Amino acid sequence: MEQVMNVAEYAGGIIEALKSSEEYRNYHSLLKKVMQNPEVYDRINAFRKKSLLMSLNEDEEFDREFDEEMGKILSNRTIAEFLRSERSLCQMVRQINYAVVEAADLDVSFLS
Repeated sequence: MEQVMNVAEYAGGIIEALKSSEEYRNYHSLLKKVMQNPEVYDRINAFRKKSLLMSLNEDEEFDREFDEEMGKILSNRTIAEFLRSERSLCQMVRQINYAVVEAADLDVSFLS
């Protein structure tokens, strides 16, 4: 049981480091900013949803429409800055996840 407590303590340290990172602070600062404008926030969420769908879809027409919309949405400096910030934070979280999965030697070959 002591090992589980140690893992939980280490996880708490990782969470604390994540929350004190510049990426985390930037993301949440920008999130508050974009949430103050419901129209912008709705536009970002629609874009995020389409981005996820695009990554799961292989439709060329969908890709073209997405590329056009991406150009429009990224022309807004606040939105572009928020999305870059979100991506940086997600990359940090992904690195943590990969490190843990690799260290745990989990069989994730089914994901390939």
